[in-house]
Amino acid sequence: MTPSRLFIGLRILASTVVSLLIILAMADLWSFLAPGVVRIVTWLQFLPSLVRALTAFGLLAAGFILVLALTLLFGRIYCSFLCPLGAFMDWVIAIRRRISNLKFKYAKPGILRYFILAGIAVSLLFGSMHLINILDPYSIFARSAQALVRPLAIGLNNLIAQAAELAGYYGVVPYPFSLPPLPVLGAIMAWLALVVWMAAARGRLYCNTLCPVGAFLGLASRFSVFKISMDEEKCIQCGACSKRCKASCMDVENKTVDASRCVMCLDCLSLCPVDAVEFANPSAIRKVETDPARRSLLLIGAFLLTGLPSRSAAETGHGYPGAIIEESLAASSNEPLGPPLPIERTASLVPPGGMGRDHFTSACTGCHLCVAACPSHVIRPEVVAHQGKGLLAPALSYEKGFCNYNCNACTMVCPSGAILAKGLEDKKRVQLGRAQFIKQNCVVATKGTECVACAEHCPTGAVKIVREQGGPGLPKVDEDVCVGCGACEFACPAKPYKAIYVKASLIHGQALPPKKGESVQNLVGEDFPF
Repeated sequence: MTPSRLFIGLRILASTVVSLLIILAMADLWSFLAPGVVRIVTWLQFLPSLVRALTAFGLLAAGFILVLALTLLFGRIYCSFLCPLGAFMDWVIAIRRRISNLKFKYAKPGILRYFILAGIAVSLLFGSMHLINILDPYSIFARSAQALVRPLAIGLNNLIAQAAELAGYYGVVPYPFSLPPLPVLGAIMAWLALVVWMAAARGRLYCNTLCPVGAFLGLASRFSVFKISMDEEKCIQCGACSKRCKASCMDVENKTVDASRCVMCLDCLSLCPVDAVEFANPSAIRKVETDPARRSLLLIGAFLLTGLPSRSAAETGHGYPGAIIEESLAASSNEPLGPPLPIERTASLVPPGGMGRDHFTSACTGCHLCVAACPSHVIRPEVVAHQGKGLLAPALSYEKGFCNYNCNACTMVCPSGAILAKGLEDKKRVQLGRAQFIKQNCVVATKGTECVACAEHCPTGAVKIVREQGGPGLPKVDEDVCVGCGACEFACPAKPYKAIYVKASLIHGQALPPKKGESVQNLVGEDFPF
């Protein structure tokens, strides 16, 4: 096997393994994949790692440094070896070639990618992640897998469960079927369709027009030690390499290769009939010229390094006093009952480890890995969330479940630092919000029905049933102990509006531990709270 064939084989193997591991992480209903494996794969994803460096410094933020170092040595190998969306586009190109004779040709470089990169750098200065959420290649691939592959895995699992049950075997547990909200699914499908169309028509066009990772690594690759180049003496200008170049960066007429757009697929090395295409260090023959990309790279780097989102003094504080919550709508027991009061949420609930709205939205890339990891299915993506600060970002919803008190799965998988790792005991004290009681919605007050569902299912004993002067027992919330898990809200049978619900804390507080003598409920595995 020639070295070029070996390199191409390694590229295909590496990109396929990375892509399949991310798909498996999104569709792993059976916990086959160890969390450490997922962290290694996502550690090498450039933009999540970079964002983590800007928001939560640590070893997990070093992945982008490794990718940048490899780029300065070998060019944009991330784009063909480690980027899952790049691998997906290669699959689309391969399928298109099976259908028809797909050929490419050299195209002059455009400047749209640099405008997008500059826009992202400026938006980071203002703490906005909208452009990254839309354009990050890892996040596009990951949330597409979560939206499309995971439902297929659930359907397959449930078919196997039904077949096994008919055969008298009950070891396969059915899984509740779920899809992202239709607006989110529509947005994901529309953007994925655009990527597929660009790949089928123009190869790696997305990588060199819209992708911010491609633009940044393209600037860095201009200074890489080893590059793809053409030997001017050997080249016979047959065009074999250019027709195969999915990045459209090989100029046969001038016998040059645009290193900033070359995605290092290495296909051209095995196609040249006279071995004129080389992967070597061109420094010996490099012409002395002024490179305008050098100033651009330094400028973009300065923007990114200064793009650390600011954190308010309140956010860095700990404990209950620093939590900012919404105004309570709880009715006084002395007030006459009015009509049922609808719940109007003015803030979305942030997953534990997210610290609060501003931290979470300043780091979330919208990859939806936390959505896939949540066993309670309460982390749900929204098109626009967190008062417009999050685009395709997840938030907690207690319509179909609650945040399990004995679970910290979402805190262990986030690659961008939007959700920081929390040990289980620390997670149990994170105050996502506080439960609020609305008397005129409660079945006890409106129908005289005895009900203790909210108190029975509170894991910290924050909700208690209190009887005043021989009247019916009504819930009373100890806000110091409440963690905002939503067990009470999910359990509440009141219709059409819940009588108890969780109002989000804009900055997560720290709840007090349950008081001595209070029993802590274990809610693991309960399908129905009442």
